[in-house]
Amino acid sequence: MIGWYLAANCELLTWEWTTTYDKSPTVQELHESFEMDFPLTCERLRMAGRRYWLFPLISFNSAEGRRFRYLAVLGCEDLEPCKGIVGWRKNLGLVRMLPKSFWIYGAADEILRGSQLMGKDWGGNGLFYFLEGGALTVLIFFEGRLCHWLEETGYEKDDSLKNRLETLRGFVKQDALFSRYETMEFIRIECPKDVSQTVWKNGLFKRAAMDPLGREINLCDDNRFVGLSMYAIFFVVFAFLLIGAWLWWIGSSKKSIPLEDVVPPELTTVPELPMVSEETVSEKVTELKPYMGTVTMKCDSSVRVQGVVSGKLFISDGKTFFRGDSLGGLVVRDVLKNGVLFSCRNKQFFVEVK
Repeated sequence: MIGWYLAANCELLTWEWTTTYDKSPTVQELHESFEMDFPLTCERLRMAGRRYWLFPLISFNSAEGRRFRYLAVLGCEDLEPCKGIVGWRKNLGLVRMLPKSFWIYGAADEILRGSQLMGKDWGGNGLFYFLEGGALTVLIFFEGRLCHWLEETGYEKDDSLKNRLETLRGFVKQDALFSRYETMEFIRIECPKDVSQTVWKNGLFKRAAMDPLGREINLCDDNRFVGLSMYAIFFVVFAFLLIGAWLWWIGSSKKSIPLEDVVPPELTTVPELPMVSEETVSEKVTELKPYMGTVTMKCDSSVRVQGVVSGKLFISDGKTFFRGDSLGGLVVRDVLKNGVLFSCRNKQFFVEVK
């Protein structure tokens, strides 16, 4: 384990898929096409109980159509440590596994960005190669972006390496993407003599793992195909859960107040009024003139108005009535600050309370 990152021995190569200009490949189409191009390799992986990954590098238009280039990671060994990682740490990407040779990407990126600081105008283009134990690794950058990865063996002699580099020069000049620039810098990556090779590689491995391309690679993620980010899905779901919990907490904190706990407002005591005759009340009501006291109406209903509260309710015989309530044949049309307006048989009656 290197810091928060695991390293696995893997084979890396570049695979290209071409389609029409208006079409984008699906995951199923990519894997079907890849297995058709590499049937023996895929069969060998299945027999060994291993798998492969495809990570997008670049897409561009060419004379043949729209081209998509992917970094294929094959036959990784030492994946057993992934099973021992706690699920949430693995899902959040706190512990990730990348190809061990990915440190070369970090070295090439460091040289490329260092050249810009030194004022060298490479335009972000460069072919980087590393030779160790007869194994050759080639990385080609286009406008600062990795677009090609090649691994080969059998280069123990310098002559064979020289011939291969000449072949790569011809490849760059004829490639549909790299040929857009007339020059391509060839840079050899060599281990520094004043630093331990292991420490140097580990530092570059972390640099590569933190790069945008490196953050897309996690060989411990079994559900990862063609750069699909499960982390983004996790964070979206987590955010929705947080919002839901917050809304539930706000709703539960607003407790309703029981009606019996409400303290009724103090009412102004209405003085006892002398009883009046039924004929007098009928006369007063007919003229829609206010009268205080007990009202007996021809609708066979009488109302004793004891008090009015803020023009919203009134008290009658110890009961509370609101606008729209019915009292026998009477309907409360409105409760004013100084009285109550009733209606009965299309007639309106108003009783004032002082």
